[in-house]
Amino acid sequence: NAGTMRLISGGEWIVLAAAEPDKPWKGISGKGTLTAQRCVFAGVANDPAIRGGRRDAFALSQCVLAENSIGLDCGNNISGTVEHSLFLKNKLGFIVHGDGGTVRFEHCLFTGNNQGAASNFSGFWTGADSTFFANKVGVAAPQNDMICTIKHSNVFGNSEFQATSRGGRIHAKGNY
Repeated sequence: NAGTMRLISGGEWIVLAAAEPDKPWKGISGKGTLTAQRCVFAGVANDPAIRGGRRDAFALSQCVLAENSIGLDCGNNISGTVEHSLFLKNKLGFIVHGDGGTVRFEHCLFTGNNQGAASNFSGFWTGADSTFFANKVGVAAPQNDMICTIKHSNVFGNSEFQATSRGGRIHAKGNY
């Protein structure tokens, strides 16, 4: 899909999940753009709930990404924004990887994930005014010299690490 997908609700939530409990669904993946507001993306077992395919691939607002293997996957030169959203009980809340993948997030809650915000290779994230609580790892930086930035956020109560890195850096400003 290289078109535009708009899932926007001003009232009731839009739920994207398996139609039958014993049959998995594969999430949303494409080369177009996704704009989602007041959506629930849940129960993708072996694929990302959302996988972007280009720069400015997605804009999520007031969404819930719950019980997925990966809530959001942002790879080579793919970017997008997430605001006022919940990442709940995913293996990875989101991962940014590859050459120049980026995610900007604000006002989000990451809880119950194996990792909240993760990056790998040359991918990086920038976040503000968010909370990482009760994950195994709150935030993770990549293994190279990329810098992930988080400011004015709460990163606490994560069971293994508040923050971890394999060589990259996390620039933290004004966190609690």
